[in-house]
Amino acid sequence: MNSTLVREMGWYLSVLLRMTLVLFLGLATPASADLLEEIIVTAEKREENLQDVSVSVTAFSSETLKDIGLTNTNDIGQYIPGVEVAAPSGNQQFKAFIRGSGAVDFSANTQTTIGVYVDEVYLHNSFMHTMQTFDLERIEVLRGPQGTLYGRNATGGAFNYITAKPTDTASGYVEAGFGNFGSILFETALSGPISENLSGRIAMTHNEDDGWMKGRTSAGGVIDGDLNATKFYSWRSMLEWSPSDDFRALLTLNGSQDKSDAFSYGHAGAVDPITFGGCDATLRDDCIDFFYYQDPDGQEERGDPTIGDFDMHEQVDYETVGASIRLDWQFDNFSIMSISAYNDFQRYHPGEEDGSPYEQSHNWYFHETDGWSQEVRAASNTDSDFEWLVGVYLGEDDLNAINKYSYFQFITDQVFDQEQESKAVYANLGYRVSDRVKLSFGVRYTEDKVSLSHKSDAYDPPYPIGFGYGNYPLDTGTSGENTYDDMGWKLGLDFTPEEDLLFYVSVGTGYKSGGINVGFGDPSEFNIYDEETMLAYEAGAKTRFFDGKAQLNFSAYYYDYEDLQIFDQFIGPFGSLFAIGNAPSADYHGFELEFVGKPAAELEIMFAVSRLSAEFNELDRPITGEDLTGNSNVYSPPWKFLGLIKYVTPTPSLDNGSLSASANWSWTDELYHSIDNTNAARKKQHWLLGGRIAWLSADEKTELALWGSNLTDEYFRVQSFDFSVAGWWTLVPNRPRSFGIEASYRW
Repeated sequence: MNSTLVREMGWYLSVLLRMTLVLFLGLATPASADLLEEIIVTAEKREENLQDVSVSVTAFSSETLKDIGLTNTNDIGQYIPGVEVAAPSGNQQFKAFIRGSGAVDFSANTQTTIGVYVDEVYLHNSFMHTMQTFDLERIEVLRGPQGTLYGRNATGGAFNYITAKPTDTASGYVEAGFGNFGSILFETALSGPISENLSGRIAMTHNEDDGWMKGRTSAGGVIDGDLNATKFYSWRSMLEWSPSDDFRALLTLNGSQDKSDAFSYGHAGAVDPITFGGCDATLRDDCIDFFYYQDPDGQEERGDPTIGDFDMHEQVDYETVGASIRLDWQFDNFSIMSISAYNDFQRYHPGEEDGSPYEQSHNWYFHETDGWSQEVRAASNTDSDFEWLVGVYLGEDDLNAINKYSYFQFITDQVFDQEQESKAVYANLGYRVSDRVKLSFGVRYTEDKVSLSHKSDAYDPPYPIGFGYGNYPLDTGTSGENTYDDMGWKLGLDFTPEEDLLFYVSVGTGYKSGGINVGFGDPSEFNIYDEETMLAYEAGAKTRFFDGKAQLNFSAYYYDYEDLQIFDQFIGPFGSLFAIGNAPSADYHGFELEFVGKPAAELEIMFAVSRLSAEFNELDRPITGEDLTGNSNVYSPPWKFLGLIKYVTPTPSLDNGSLSASANWSWTDELYHSIDNTNAARKKQHWLLGGRIAWLSADEKTELALWGSNLTDEYFRVQSFDFSVAGWWTLVPNRPRSFGIEASYRW
């Protein structure tokens, strides 16, 4: 870690401490004022207080999720330091980056660098990661490699979604709302006992809107139509059986459907209208494509991202069905837990990829994947100085895909099947040397097997559109199989000089299995890439002060990567193609600082900052061999600031209820969407501001609320794709200003 970064950390820490002193001394309240809520997490596979866990983790309770208005996983990145989220398919395909670690490719067969779990069940396909965040107890976001506990493909970190569970007494809620763009939200849950030892819970949500994009052209039936509409349905049901204090069984069934519009993208020309050379639309207003088309309302941020010219308007169909059963046994000195799970996911996605009125790039994706997993672990449950946890994990998933790509009416048909198997055994040990010092050690052996078969054919249309060659094979049949294994470990030291102060340091490894890239079916894209490994160093501190009214967490890290997996675009014989390769060496380093304070019973404040440097020490671009050493990886903003403030006041004149007002904000530094760090693939720095005003009845059953997001109507690119060889860039714009009203009743 360089000296500049150390100075930056020290400066921001000192400023924050001084601000905290001024705030709390100026708003000093009696000791009886409400303390900060204690959040219990399972980040280390045990129930522990967030402040006692020697891991960098951000956790949101159900109340905080309501304050920030989170309803979809794609929006979570703006609220967490060191985390960015991309959705390259618009509304679909959640792609997370934690401390710069992630992958933005959109192929169905590649694995993420971030593990996503719902009630400890691993979701094996990235298209399953876009979800409605309904009826949750909390969300935990773990930063840094979690290999010894979470294993499979968690080099960068993990998202844990913990759902609300069945209750012993009858309870429930119903919530409804509407907003601009014709948005409608309905959510409900019912929970309670069924018999003496059996309880249940059922929850569902429906969320839809008319879309915020307008089409100008009549082609494809989209003239003056509303585009980018969303329509989500999700449900979950649970049965919990507790015949004794020593045994519990929880059965969960869940499903979802996404019938949203296939996303309508933005379009930026990449051709100089005079010389027909390159043209950067981020700097110029006159860039065109090879059809002389230019978005008439302006280029990039200077135009209107909510209107465009399109020649295709279709809906996607994503369907998920899942089941899991968890068994818990409690013994005198240890406990045993088993989780068995199955998930099936089907995807149909037709899409216009060019965002123009001409048929330049149209794609159709069909894929189905199912997977099962089995995890069994045993853990000590006593208060002795020695604690242990051991486990075994088995998982398998199958994928079948049939895709069709139309590139200037040159057609490619692609078919591939992939099977993945993962096996792991792991152990984590902890020993308390004294009341203040604890040593921990974890180890995990993982074996991953990936096998794939692939075939693709092309169709060349008749002259003058094409050359008249008709059908011909691109890949008559290719198959590959690889096995990867890794012995990962982590060593940690905790120091607790006093009750509300924890210092920790750790060093460990991270691992992500290799795989096989298929791209768009061109044989030049087909390649086997190696596994990714890293050595991670981390140091942090967690403290509570001012009699439990303030909390400050800090973590700093340094990652030494080998064979870092990267996603890249390159120019093929028929346009832009995609590849996955390995960067031999990369260094990441940075820090996060999170503060939560309650200087008065009515006021709560959250503030966070993150710093990140993610550079390639050595990188020859996949396929082309261009030297990109020294470039930054994608989705790695150097700085990010965010915060939330909430104020609650009694309303005696309104049924003795209370009125709350909250505001959340974030500022994200500029970042790149491509490893070549070209200006045309840069996401600008931007602010996001949201807020919520709510009235709560005295019995805390009825609530009425107004909410808003992106209140300043900021525009930026969520993602950019380089089709400049064909004359344009495809852009994914963010959602514009949104607002609405909602009402809920609980019992």
